Amino acid sequence: MGSTLSVGQIYAGYRIEGSLGEGGMGKVYLARDRNLNRSVALKLLTNAKVNADRDGELRLRFELEADLVARLQHPNIVTVYDCSGERTELALSHLPGTRHGCGRRPETL
Repeated sequence: MGSTLSVGQIYAGYRIEGSLGEGGMGKVYLARDRNLNRSVALKLLTNAKVNADRDGELRLRFELEADLVARLQHPNIVTVYDCSGERTELALSHLPGTRHGCGRRPETL
């Protein structure tokens, strides 16, 4: 689990291609699966978040997210490809487009 990954860096079998965003749990990177040659959204819990998670609640929420999303199949929901690194990283299908809420008018949501 890393705190900041750089473009071109190899992490857990993925080549980092850029940053997609950051949220309450950690960071999401655009990455390339080196084995299957496909783009993924690589979601990582950051070191700072894990170290501050004394009661394990954050890791539990992250694991629950992985378990729940992995059971869903719908064209508008990402697919979980992999969950590894002691359950601190998720490889998800990458859906190219605008960031959530950017460039959309409220009435089109």
